[in-house]
Amino acid sequence: MAQFRTSRGHRPTNVGFAPSLPASPDANAEDYGLDGTMGAADLLVLSYLNWPQNYTSISDRFGFPAQRSESADYYSISGHQWVAIYYDSTGNATGYSISDSQ
Repeated sequence: MAQFRTSRGHRPTNVGFAPSLPASPDANAEDYGLDGTMGAADLLVLSYLNWPQNYTSISDRFGFPAQRSESADYYSISGHQWVAIYYDSTGNATGYSISDSQ
């Protein structure tokens, strides 16, 4: 299993939480056909990661997303909200956004 890099005792200062990025799936997002949900514990883990993370680390910890687009994976959370994890052109996760953060 891939290992996460986490911050110890403080939030990461490099890329990570990006409230200016949209968190809801866009029109080009495709259903991935899986559950793709995140709970409160997952959101807490997400908030303490050092970024970037590799794709394997993200998918091993959070599973596969509910929807995908060319640059993001979308996981549903309670209340019809979404978490988007964004990827760069090399496949590294560079940050995330939460739909109610906009």
